[in-house]
Amino acid sequence: MTQQNRQWLLASRPVGMVKGCRVIGIAGGAEQCARLTDKANFDATIDYKNEDVDARLEELCPDGPANDDNVVQKRARLEGFVILDFLPSAAGAVEDLTNGVNEGHITWEADVQSGFENAPKTLLRLYDGANLGKRLLEI
Repeated sequence: MTQQNRQWLLASRPVGMVKGCRVIGIAGGAEQCARLTDKANFDATIDYKNEDVDARLEELCPDGPANDDNVVQKRARLEGFVILDFLPSAAGAVEDLTNGVNEGHITWEADVQSGFENAPKTLLRLYDGANLGKRLLEI
């Protein structure tokens, strides 16, 4: 799974939760998976380091993803977006997400490291699974 895919999954999780969707997370290791279900309110997880992702996804979603037909028919693609492209919908999205936080459906954690001298080490934590939550460097 690429970093871009991970960002998409993280971005879509709060929206899916607020809209009442079943949300499945993919993480590396039992500890990371437990955090997703225990602290971030995911419905289920897949440990990509220790499980066959395709087989586990089929087990969790035997009928396929809810938007499977959409993906096949429209040749879905992954791309970044600029919030200004969706400005007419921004107020509703902010309201939905704020309600999700206030109701406890959306949670987040910060993994804060201190000191500019620790910037390289902090960056490497993204790739070794040591970070827990949003990566921040306090300078």
